[in-house]
Amino acid sequence: MGELAATKAVNIDELKRVGIIAQNQKDTYLIRLRTVGGDLTADALNTITRVSQKYGRGEVHLTTRQAVEIPSSLSMTSRPHGKSSRRAA
Repeated sequence: MGELAATKAVNIDELKRVGIIAQNQKDTYLIRLRTVGGDLTADALNTITRVSQKYGRGEVHLTTRQAVEIPSSLSMTSRPHGKSSRRAA
């Protein structure tokens, strides 16, 4: 059984390379999206909003390097968060 668990273990380094970063909270990850020159279409922003509401707390952070981050996302042990009581500013 130990071997089965080891094969399903999450490779944190592999996730980080594709923009999914482990947070301090157990089994919680941040999604980082890179942009080209900070440009995003309205459709891309709508998609980011839906992902943030479904898998995060409904919050999106814009970084100084023109990236978009969705915090507290993708708990590997639970279902999507669904609607949150906190609203994005």
